[in-house]
Amino acid sequence: MNDNEKGIFKIDENDQREILIREIDKNQYKNNLAFQVVLNKYGLTPYLYEQETIDPIFENYKNIAKSKVNEFVLHPYQYKVLQLLESGENLIVSAPTSFGKTASIFEYIARNKKKINKIVIIVPTLALRNEYLEKINNCLDKHIILTNCSDTNQYDQYCMILTHERFVEYFSKAEKSQFNIDLLVIDEIYKLQNENNTERMYSMSLAYLSALKIAKQYVFLGPFIKKIDIPDVKEYKELKYDYSPIAVDLFYEGTKNINYETLSKSINDNEKTLIYFSSKNELLSTIDDFSKNIDIDDKNKELIKYIEDEYGKEWIDEWNVISALKKGIGIHYNELPSFIKEYVINSYNNSDETMILFATSTLLEGVNTSTKRLIITSKKIGTKDLSGFEFWNLVGRAGRLGKYKVGEVVYYGNKNDYNKDDKYINLDNLWINMDCNKDEYEIINNEQLTDTNKQQKLDEIMHTYGMTYDEIKYIYLPFMLKVDNIIKFFETTYNALISEIKKIISENKNDYEPSNKIRESIFNLYIKEYKKPVSYGALPTSQFQILSYGINLINTTRNDKIKFIVKKGRDFLFKYSKDDSLFEQKLNNLYNYSFYMVNNYIENVYVPGILLLKNIFDKNKPFSEQEYTILQNRIFKQVEKYSSMVNEDDIFETLGIISPLAKIIKEICGDKIDNISELKEQLNNKREIVFNRINSNELYKYYFRLLINKLKI
Repeated sequence: MNDNEKGIFKIDENDQREILIREIDKNQYKNNLAFQVVLNKYGLTPYLYEQETIDPIFENYKNIAKSKVNEFVLHPYQYKVLQLLESGENLIVSAPTSFGKTASIFEYIARNKKKINKIVIIVPTLALRNEYLEKINNCLDKHIILTNCSDTNQYDQYCMILTHERFVEYFSKAEKSQFNIDLLVIDEIYKLQNENNTERMYSMSLAYLSALKIAKQYVFLGPFIKKIDIPDVKEYKELKYDYSPIAVDLFYEGTKNINYETLSKSINDNEKTLIYFSSKNELLSTIDDFSKNIDIDDKNKELIKYIEDEYGKEWIDEWNVISALKKGIGIHYNELPSFIKEYVINSYNNSDETMILFATSTLLEGVNTSTKRLIITSKKIGTKDLSGFEFWNLVGRAGRLGKYKVGEVVYYGNKNDYNKDDKYINLDNLWINMDCNKDEYEIINNEQLTDTNKQQKLDEIMHTYGMTYDEIKYIYLPFMLKVDNIIKFFETTYNALISEIKKIISENKNDYEPSNKIRESIFNLYIKEYKKPVSYGALPTSQFQILSYGINLINTTRNDKIKFIVKKGRDFLFKYSKDDSLFEQKLNNLYNYSFYMVNNYIENVYVPGILLLKNIFDKNKPFSEQEYTILQNRIFKQVEKYSSMVNEDDIFETLGIISPLAKIIKEICGDKIDNISELKEQLNNKREIVFNRINSNELYKYYFRLLINKLKI
């Protein structure tokens, strides 16, 4: 038996591919036929076809696999995905991040756009939605691109790119008998069973099941899926690959305290470094120590100047997120305003202004960054341990095709924490099928509960309050999450709330006086009970007070609301808490929480909750005409105005455009722009007018260039 038979020289295909990639990265190869044959054998066509001279034997494949979207050639596994989709197959594709799964989908859409008329793409995060938006504009020229809940009946061809929650909101309003989908794409499909935020699970599952039932063809995407057995899904092909055109070096540093001293040792000069933190609180608690040790203080000048002019100099001095930007450190977590996240990602990917990026899992789940080095500071995600699947999915974020052939990962943990074999998951235990959510699954699929006692209660509620099952599925459950909560609301909360409101009105004859008391009663008895605010640590004022400030400022922009909230909080802090040991923490929390309340909690929790309540009151009329007039004038009108403001700003918020630039674009292009395609058409005609208007402002030009690039104008 020779050495090779003993297995001494046995290397699996992935290892051989990584060896080749490292050789290419070092440029230790000759451009000859033998080397090209080896590249072809291991599917490394991204490197084969970037060479100046290609042997004629590879020309035929190049001709059929050359992208219609970008200047690259699909690797053989991408081309296999494309072929199966073009033959009409439904697919579940499991492959690592660097595989280029979405590139195959965009290629399919681009090549078949004349016959794929109605496309729905559902993604888990806003950041991933924005990435899809940028890519889809390369593929389609006639389709209407939608990122909001527009009426699709008016369009023959469209592509909707929505989060699960937005799809449910859209579907609740759609004429379902007329709604069908030619192609359904659901990215990060694993989140239907691996989502850490349990409040999102119902909407994610409802979106998945509702869209699946009306889709002519579907493709689901995710990494590291070993076994697939998804309920309610039939007639599909499984494609499972470990292929990656990127190599990764993984270094283990052992458990460490996370501070400037430890992190700086893992950061190489002039090298893009992404640092993962287990939570927003962990990230924020590290910023100050890291920033104060960096002498640079002149990065991202235009954004800093804008924030100073728009919000005030104190924002620069007091908010550690902005202090970090001055040092060239980008910050990314969910609650940050979209214009900061947009700027940070682009600054990190495309300039030397931001070399280091602090991020939570929000950015790392599905969004590609140009990262040479990734530091994983913790084995946690939130309060839970990272699973093997989540850990290796993070590792796959290092490196970038076309920029960094070899990525580097530094893990502050031990080698035995995660085994490579542990990275695979079985997609067979979706949330909707778990016993604890049986009621919701039955409502979605069967509109009937097997629990006869609970079904009888639900029937009585539906009859008494005039509800349909569609309203239960698409309006009540997305807010209340559980059938038990709907029953609880109508058996206890509803009547208690009505009694409390009537009492407040009767004790306050002036229709202005009871407004805040009514709002507080609704907040405490109803909103907080079913949608508790996220805790944000030490704050200078109550969460309800912050919410009231935002709602009361009726005719103002988001920026004005945030500025007012911060001013009120600062006044309170400097008057009563200047010597408090938690003063700086409270100050930073005030800035962070103000954005969260205005851009997230009020918009996505309070406003939908109040509009749901209004719908119930309108149907069942529990108040006298005088009482209802007070409710309408003092509660509902403000919320409807807020909702209108959100809808008007939706497209520009989606695109991460700063308010002053959005205002200029509206003035020039019209303020009734309903979708991305309409904005693209208007800007295509009036691009020079807008550019001349903003020519003297470098930041406006920066954001406008981002917008033009994203829309592919």
